[in-house]
Amino acid sequence: MPGGATELTDDGFIVVREPQPSGLNLAWVIPVGVVALAAVFGAGWWGGSAYTSNQQTEQGAAVLAGAREFCDPTGSGTTFEDRGRTLSIDGRGTDDLSSGSGLEPAAINCVLDQVGVPPDVQTRMGQTTPEDGEQTGEWAGYSATWSYRMETGFDLVLRAV
Repeated sequence: MPGGATELTDDGFIVVREPQPSGLNLAWVIPVGVVALAAVFGAGWWGGSAYTSNQQTEQGAAVLAGAREFCDPTGSGTTFEDRGRTLSIDGRGTDDLSSGSGLEPAAINCVLDQVGVPPDVQTRMGQTTPEDGEQTGEWAGYSATWSYRMETGFDLVLRAV
């Protein structure tokens, strides 16, 4: 009986025990397999999540572009930054009266409506005073930063996030 070990049992039988093959320990196969699968599917999930987030940001940027085209077709009071993901709005203030630059409140409200700024954020924007300094707001797919001074008017930055 090559390579085997014999053993005499209590009831008089001889039992031959074959040696265990060396190599892969089966006790590790399942845990290692689970970890490997989690890594593969996790990478796919994270990658998919990043793709979805980027796609939403691009859709938000398209909405900003549409709002600018519809509400400020001449681009006299708006500028794009960050590859079109950020729309800066320069509201008309007392310093702008002679030059005619800056957006009128109706055009700013048009942009806010086109982008879908929630009523509570629009109310906060409308109630901002110079003493409030810079204010911020967020809603699905966007963030906003704004301030108001009589000289410079209502200044707003909308970001697709």
